[in-house]
Amino acid sequence: MESTCESDVTPVSPRHLNAGIPLPPAIFDTVLVHSRHGPAIFLLGELDIVTAGSFTLALAGAEDSAALHITLDCHGLSFCDTAGMRAIVMAHRRLAHSHRLLTVSGMRPTIKRLVSLMGFYDRLQFDLPAAV
Repeated sequence: MESTCESDVTPVSPRHLNAGIPLPPAIFDTVLVHSRHGPAIFLLGELDIVTAGSFTLALAGAEDSAALHITLDCHGLSFCDTAGMRAIVMAHRRLAHSHRLLTVSGMRPTIKRLVSLMGFYDRLQFDLPAAV
């Protein structure tokens, strides 16, 4: 006799579990600005497994330009998990293969720590803060 077990439990991303209490969906947005210095993508909100695809789509708009330098402004980025960081590193690699540069600016110390723990700190180009 063949037995099948069906579950009426809907799979949920681990990000949405907090002691069994669902969290609200991640809030994430990007703003692409073209300037004489090249395109800049401003990240706003949470870059994670749920929103990494949106980031990749936004970056494709900047990659379509002929600019040799793209800036990723992270001042508005409040959270980033490993999936989000992987999306940033993969973008850097794609651009590097076409002899282009992705510069990351405004990354919070906690997110820079994630970059370091993942072993990517030396692979990314960070914009140096302005001297005061």
